[in-house]
Amino acid sequence: MENKISYILGKEASSRYSGRNIKDLNYLNRDLKSVIAIDFMEENLLKHKKNLILLPPFNGEETDTEFRNIIPFLKGKFY
Repeated sequence: MENKISYILGKEASSRYSGRNIKDLNYLNRDLKSVIAIDFMEENLLKHKKNLILLPPFNGEETDTEFRNIIPFLKGKFY
């Protein structure tokens, strides 16, 4: 299976919005209709809420399956 996670957005891909730094998907230079962002804080993607899959913070436990639970959706979207 080909790795589909192409980018991790850091500070260099942020912009000021409503008085704070947020992740700006426009830095990816691609059609945002085909971009999905996964985060645990909606505030991190205020300008791109349509692209956001909001998950609770990872707690480090094996019982934390939130990310695994969205894998079928992601596979359906890209394969």
